[in-house]
Amino acid sequence: MTTISVERLLALLLGLRYKQIVTLKRTYIIVAAVWVASGVAAICHILIKRIGFWFLYIIAPLCLVISMAAYTKIFYTLRNDKARVQQQSSQPHSLNLLRYRKVVYSALFVQLALVVCYAPYIIVESVTAHRKTLSSHIVLVRGIVATLLYFNSTLNPAGR
Repeated sequence: MTTISVERLLALLLGLRYKQIVTLKRTYIIVAAVWVASGVAAICHILIKRIGFWFLYIIAPLCLVISMAAYTKIFYTLRNDKARVQQQSSQPHSLNLLRYRKVVYSALFVQLALVVCYAPYIIVESVTAHRKTLSSHIVLVRGIVATLLYFNSTLNPAGR
C-alpha cells in the first residue's frame, strides 16, 4: 500500500516526466525488493519472534506514516489543481483530473480499510506480546481482531 501511495504521488508530481522516471525495470526492482523484504520479515518472525516484532513496531508504522503523508500531499495538490482548472476551464485536463481523482479515492479507501482492519490487531498483539499466559478473554479478542485482519481482503475493490 505504501508503494501504491508513493507511485500515485509521483504520477501527480512528475506529470509528463513520469514515464521517463518510473520505468518498468525500476518497477520490477521495487516490487522484488518489497517481496524480498517481506519474505525476510516473515522468516525472521518464524525463526526469531523478537525480530518479527521489531518489524511490526517500526516498519509497519513507518509505512503507514509515509502513505498518509503521500495522500495528504496528493489531496493538497489536487485541491490546488482543481481551483486552477476552474479558472482556466480546460475540459480535457479536467477529465484527466477527474479520472486521477477517482483512482486516488479508490486507493485511499483501500488504505483506510487496511488501517481500520490492521490497527486493532497491532494494538492487541503489542499489548499481549510480553505476557507469558493469556486469559480466555484475550484469546477471544485475538481471534476477533485476527478475523477483522483477514476481512480486509474482502474490502479491496480491485479484488471484486
